[in-house]
Order: sequence, then structure tokens, then C-alpha cells
Amino acid sequence: MNGSSSSTIDELVSAYAGRADITVRAAAGTLAPDALDAVRRVDGVRSAAGSIQGALLVGGTERAALPFIAGTGDEDAVREHVFETGRAPLRSGEVALGREASRRLGLRVGAALLALTPSGTRTLTVSGVLADAGVGRANGGFLAVLDFATADALYARAGRLDAVDVVTAPGAPAAAVMERIERAVPGAIAGTPESRGGQTKRLVASLQSLLQVVSALSLFVGTFLVFNTMSIAVAQRKREFGVLRALGARRRELVAVVAAEAAVLGLAASVAGGVLGLTLAQALLGAVNRQIRLNFIAGLADQLVVPWDRFAALVAFGVIAAVAGALGPALAAASAPPAEAMTTPRHTAVARPLRLRLLLVAGGFVILAGIAVAAQRGAADTGPGSAAALALMLAIAMAAAPLLALGVRLVGPLLDRALGLPARLARDSVLRAPGRAAVTAAALAAAVTMVVGMASFIESDRRTIFGWLDQAVNADLFVSAAPLGGSSAPVSLAPALGTEIERIPGVRLVDRFRQTRVDYEGSLVAVSSTDVNVYLSRARPLFAPGTEPYDLAKIIGRDEAFVSDNFARKHDVRQGGEIGLPTPAGPVRFRVVAVIVDYTTDQGLVFMDRGTYVRHFRDESVDSFAVMLEDRSREAEVRRALEALQGGVLFIQSNAEFKASIRAIVDDFFATTYVMEAIALVVGVLGVANTMIVAVLERRREIGVLRAVGALRRQVRRTILIEAGMIGAAGALLGLAGGAALAGITMVITESTTGWVLPYLYEWGTAASVTLLATAAAIAAAWWPARSAARLAVAEALAYE
Repeated sequence: MNGSSSSTIDELVSAYAGRADITVRAAAGTLAPDALDAVRRVDGVRSAAGSIQGALLVGGTERAALPFIAGTGDEDAVREHVFETGRAPLRSGEVALGREASRRLGLRVGAALLALTPSGTRTLTVSGVLADAGVGRANGGFLAVLDFATADALYARAGRLDAVDVVTAPGAPAAAVMERIERAVPGAIAGTPESRGGQTKRLVASLQSLLQVVSALSLFVGTFLVFNTMSIAVAQRKREFGVLRALGARRRELVAVVAAEAAVLGLAASVAGGVLGLTLAQALLGAVNRQIRLNFIAGLADQLVVPWDRFAALVAFGVIAAVAGALGPALAAASAPPAEAMTTPRHTAVARPLRLRLLLVAGGFVILAGIAVAAQRGAADTGPGSAAALALMLAIAMAAAPLLALGVRLVGPLLDRALGLPARLARDSVLRAPGRAAVTAAALAAAVTMVVGMASFIESDRRTIFGWLDQAVNADLFVSAAPLGGSSAPVSLAPALGTEIERIPGVRLVDRFRQTRVDYEGSLVAVSSTDVNVYLSRARPLFAPGTEPYDLAKIIGRDEAFVSDNFARKHDVRQGGEIGLPTPAGPVRFRVVAVIVDYTTDQGLVFMDRGTYVRHFRDESVDSFAVMLEDRSREAEVRRALEALQGGVLFIQSNAEFKASIRAIVDDFFATTYVMEAIALVVGVLGVANTMIVAVLERRREIGVLRAVGALRRQVRRTILIEAGMIGAAGALLGLAGGAALAGITMVITESTTGWVLPYLYEWGTAASVTLLATAAAIAAAWWPARSAARLAVAEALAYE
């Protein structure tokens, strides 16, 4: 899923840039109308095409933001336009559609497209349908190409451009040309299209890193099952190996046989897992990309891009994991003297002496995890945090055997008194084969660790965001061209619409909200503008800890701003300091008057008064209007009047509807992690079933003896079920401690990558329920092996070797 999202971002940037070697954008806002001519005159520039990029709101009841590009200059030399039918838009009011846009909207050449723009609702004529090539590849074909004059008029740009794409002259060094362009065009930033894509991908890094950590932990849980299965399989054939060694087989030949068998099984399983993974990715990609569209990038298609090199690498990894899981037991079995291998019990190959050094090793991994967490606090990526999570899992693996043995010895007498002989037999079975039971308990513990850790993190995140939302957002109605939060590039509205809203009877105040992104210290941060007096009447900003209360109304008309706490943390900004923001007129210094708690964006936010924003950024557009009512009892009446504006195409949301949509976005953000957690838990439970099946096979003779001396079938069945319950409960309890640690690690990762500090909340409800679920699931997984053991024929069991 992460690869598909990244590939689609690259495809979008590449299709828009076309043959360009350099892309020029404004550090803030848009490029001046003369920027294209200035770029063309730069030495080393062969061709240059300017463009306006935005979105049209289209569709009927299911409206969507349709990304568009309108080019001017050396357009044909820079971008490729291949038409399946029709032609390029040449006249005012014409539009060409991508293949996917034509299909979804049901429009062909000559059809009328009704779209909402900042200039109101406009009807455009479809002049052509793009083929799946050149520009037509962008966003999976869901895009539009407008005539430049049309886009300029509809969006009131007065010739201002979003980007200029440059093809360099043969032999001209791109780096030198970029330097000349930045000197020739004040306020411009020149870079390669790939660097622009990389900057965009950094915006979605927080979402992708969360998925990456969770999926890596899921894979780690799976490796326990691989190791346990291969260990048991080798142990089951210990006598066979002894016979082969006695007949002259060499040790390396036995190891090679086991490795080859593991490789074949690993290859089959990895290919099957890869195919199922692609199926799961296809099912979940829409949800993941919807989050990216909601928070970061409007033009992102739900295209599953299969990186076959990565697919092959992961299949190879699966084969290596299987072989590695088999090598240890194979070497142990091949090294045993033939006589010993033919006479000792099978399970000794997987049993491990319970030594204090296992706990010491576990403690060493805990120390490494602590060091990695400390390193994560100063890191911009999730590498140290992921290493900390891995060290935590390894600590759980090392501690499983001694802690399992200790726990069984401590609670064993209590179980003996409560459940009788079956409990004692189960306890003895666990202690005779601690390695096998410990690996299974560790797999289950790793799964429970992930479930409890992520549940605690998610609950901390949800409570924090929802509490902030209830405190900070208090307008009665919201008016926008698309659902709020529905696109990172919203369809902007004309400020005059606010005047119309103010005239509606029952409306007390109207706030005009606008947000744009600017380049600040190498990252894209959001700059939000609002009518501060109106904003303060509808919201109660919460000052961050350590910030002195400040009358925010004083910033009106001044070059002052207040910033979000995560912006201040990521860029080391303090109250009373200054920040330099790029604007169309050049860098401007703003005094930071306050730091407030805000969870709008993980890249950080700078707030300023609308008048200050318009003066410096030369942008009067509005993303949304917040409406305060004189009397809330008139909400329905005012809403009907709002719905009649602009031909009835505007989105009207009440306060409750807006907050519900944000809650749905947050919940949807974590939906994919729930699937991965469930997979990990299922894998852990399968490990219990696998272990109990083998335990029954190993103990068939023992079970026959017990039945021969009078043990009832129900006692045999209870013995197996109690043993499974012990393993399940031990794994769950160990996972509860691991979950507490993982939640802390995840919160440190969040703080370092987003700047948000979340309160630590341990999710006791999930901890209790997952403990009961894991124990019950382990017992349920052992039901069939227990039933089989109880139904063994006594004579057949006694004869088993």
C-alpha cells in the first residue's frame, strides 16, 4: 500500500512535469505573470511552460474534486497531450477530460460539464478525452485539462502561475540553471520534479511510517510461527536423522536436506502470502489513499502499483526466514550422535535449558530499546523507533521461556488444587518442553503487545484530538465547496460570497478561512488566515504549556502570528521570537505572540489575521466560511437559505456534522492498523494450535499409558486444554507489559515526527479483553488436538514410537 501511494505520487508529478528537467514554484503563493518570460530568458533554458493547477468541483450528488492543469508557453515542448477522442481545449469554456474522469462522470466529447469554481458555477464543454499517456496518466486518468485563459478567468489569477516547467538546453547543467532561475525570479524555488515528489511524499510520511511499523511487527509475529514449526518438524524426525547418520549420511547432507525442504515450503508459502498480500492491499488501498487525499494530496488515484522487485525481495525474505528457522534445529539434530538421536525423546531437540542468561539477554534488549527511544526523540524519521520496537519484541522472545517456567511453577499448585490431576500433567508437559511452549507463548505475546500497544496509542490520539475539537471548534454552520477536510487542495470560493451569507436573516457573524502551504526550513507548513475577531468569538484557543496568555486580537493589522505547538516544537520557535515566511513579495518576518495547542496538520500551522495574509500573500480566496447564528433555533431556516446559494452546489455542515466527519476521518485513519493487528493475533493463535497438535503427536505413547491405567477421556482432554490455556495466558500477560512499552515507543515516534505530544493512556479495557480473548482462543485452538488425544485407541497409542 505504501509503495502504491508513493508510486502514484511520482506518477502525478511526472505526468504534470512531462519532459521537464526543472520545476519552478513560488516559495509561497503563486509566481508573478512575468515569471515565465523571465525563466525563458535564463541561459541554459531550452523550453518553458507555465501552468495553473487546481481543482474543479464536479459531479451530481456524489461530488468530487477533479484536479486540473492549464498550461501556457511552450506547452507542446514540455508536456505530452495524447487524445483518445476529440482535441485539446482551444477556446474559452472548453475542457478536456482524462479517460477515468470521462468514465466516472459519464461525459463524452461535446457534453456539458457543470463545475463549481471561485467565480461560481460554470458550464464547460468537453472538447476531448485524453488517452492513458502523457498528461493523461496523472491521477489514474481522473483529471482535466483547461484552456489557460479559461482557468485564469475562473480563478481570477491575473496571469499568476502555480509552476513553470523547464526543459534545459543540451549540455546545460541542471544545478547551474536552477541557480540562475532563482536569481532571475524573486521568491522562486527551482528543483527537479523528483525532488518535488519527494517533498510531497514527506507530507504523508507520518501515515506511512505508522503502517510500516505495524506491518513490520505483524511480520515479526509470523517469524515466531515459522521458527516453531520448523523446529518441531526437525525434532519429529530426530530418530530418522539418527538412522541416516548411522548408515553413513554426513552432517552437512542432513542440514542441506532440511534447508532445501524449508526453502521449498518457504517459497510456496511466501508466494501464496504475497498474492494474499496484494489482495489485502487492493482491499485497503482505497481507505489509505482516502486518508492521503483528506489530509495531504487531492490528486491521488486508487491505483495498486505492484513493485515486482519488492515482491520478489519479500518472497526471497520468506524463503530465508524459513531456512533460518530450520537451520538451528537441523544443526542440533545432525550434530547429535546417532545412538543418542535414535533413543532420546523427540522433543529434546526443541527444548532449551532455562538459564538466567536468557533474562540477561532480554535485559540487554530492553536497554537497547531505551537507547533507541532516546535517539528517536531527536530523529526526523522512524528508524530509531522501529529499532526500539524490534528490540522490545526480541526482549519478549528471550524472556518468554524463563518467565513461562516461573509462572507455571508459581500458579501450578493452585491449579492442581482447583483442577486436579489434569492440571499437574499439563504443568509437567510445559516444563518438559519449555522451548516449544515458550516460542508459542512469545508469538502470542508479540501479537498481544501489538494489539494493546496500538490500542493505547490510538485511544490517546483519539481522546486528545476529540477533546481539542470540542474545545476549539464552535461555529454553528460551515459553508464550503467540498466537505471540510475532503481535499488538501480545496475548491476555493470568492470572498464576496461571505457578504451574501452575512445578509441572510439570522446570521450573526461570518468568518473567512483560508489555508495554504509554504516552504519553511525545507518542509511544507500550513499558513492559515482567519478574521481574528470573528475567530475568537467562535473558538477558544488553548495556549500550550509554558505560553503566557495573550490577547490575540492585538495581531490584527500587524505582522504578528500565533503558531501551533507542534510547529514550535519542530522548528524550535518560542513565544516572543520571530519566524521568516516566504511571500510573493519576498521573505517577511512575523513575531510569534503565542503558541497554541492544535491538531490540524502534523506539519505545523501558522495563524494570522486575514487582512495581514491578504496584504502579504496577495490571495483573497476563501476555503470555507464559518457561520455564527443569532439564535440556534433558526438553524434549519438559515441552512435552507445557505443551500440556495451558488445554485445549490455548496456543502453545508452543522457543527455536529462537521465534528462527526472529523471523528470519522480519525477512526478511518486507524482502520488499516486494526486489520494488521487481527492478522497478528490470528497468527499467534495458530501457533498455539500448531504446538498442541505436535504435543499430542509426541505424547501418544504417554497418553496410551494414562488411558491404560484408568485415565478418563475427559481427563486427557482437559490436560491438553489446560496446557494450551497456560501458554495462552502466559503469552497474553507478557504481551500486556510489552503493550505498555510499545505504546510509549509509538508516542515518542509521534512526537518526533509530528511534534504532537500525546498524554500516555494505557487502554485497560482492551488489555483485559485481549487477555481473555487470547486465553480463550488458545484453548479453542487446542480443542481439536485435545479431542484427538482423548479418542486415541489405547493399543495403538502404546505401540507408537
